[in-house]
Amino acid sequence: MPRSRYPHRVRPWAGWPLCADPLERKSFSSTPSTPGYLSEVIVAAALSLSTVAAEPPKRVNPVGLSFAAYEDAARRSWTGPQYRPLATAVWYPAAPGSRESEWRVGIFNAGWNAQKAPLSAATTKRPLIVLSHGTGGGAAGMAWLAETLASNGYIVAAVNHHGNTAAESSYQLQGFILWWERARDISVLIDKVLADPQFGTHIDPSRIGVAGFSLGGYTALATVGARLAYQQWKSFCASQPLEPNCNLPPEASFSMANVQRLLDHDDRGKEAVSHLPRVIPRCTNQGSIRHCPGARACHDKGQSG
Repeated sequence: MPRSRYPHRVRPWAGWPLCADPLERKSFSSTPSTPGYLSEVIVAAALSLSTVAAEPPKRVNPVGLSFAAYEDAARRSWTGPQYRPLATAVWYPAAPGSRESEWRVGIFNAGWNAQKAPLSAATTKRPLIVLSHGTGGGAAGMAWLAETLASNGYIVAAVNHHGNTAAESSYQLQGFILWWERARDISVLIDKVLADPQFGTHIDPSRIGVAGFSLGGYTALATVGARLAYQQWKSFCASQPLEPNCNLPPEASFSMANVQRLLDHDDRGKEAVSHLPRVIPRCTNQGSIRHCPGARACHDKGQSG
């Protein structure tokens, strides 16, 4: 991973337990036997979206939202010769009086914001939090956290991880199996936001944090020093082929034969695997987790990916 200009200043955001899944999984069961019951529930839930949050939420500051089409010139897109896309949403405290409106993504309410509103003036530079979505998700799915942070003075950037995001027209197998490329996305994203003329001069580079949901939690840990024991994972999966952690998630419409073919015969896939031992965490000059005490707690418990 290319060195950044601020290699030792990124840390897990102290306000979020990165070792834990931020959403409690709940089971759902029902006993009605009438045909179409589940369909009715789904339709009712979808229709209810139109009545939820009819007014902007009351909060400390209005929240602005901006979009950026960053690219990583050091890596290619999985789908062609273009640079790797880093489509990014940036939330920020907007100037007082900025008018927020509902942000709809498909049928979903993705929060309230004032798109392209001016940044609120501040006497000091602001901290930056970068967010990583779960597998198959997207930056918009992190709006619930981003808006709260932005309303309280943070600048927040969330990237759509190429090949592994619903924000693109199709999923790519590489996005589901080459997880460590996500951490490189975050490192490059930090440099891009710091160089962005709209936000860079307003950010304190000594106060940068990272948080994530699900596979984004792994991404956050990898960004600050956790290492993926890839060979250990391969050995484990060879002995436990039915283990869920050794198979693709339901949203990935690929077979394990596709996976093996890519790893064995795809030059770019093999190149990405060869980079894994050399991935250097963003948080340290020496590449050692001892310089990231926030990550060490998760790493020592064996939860580093």
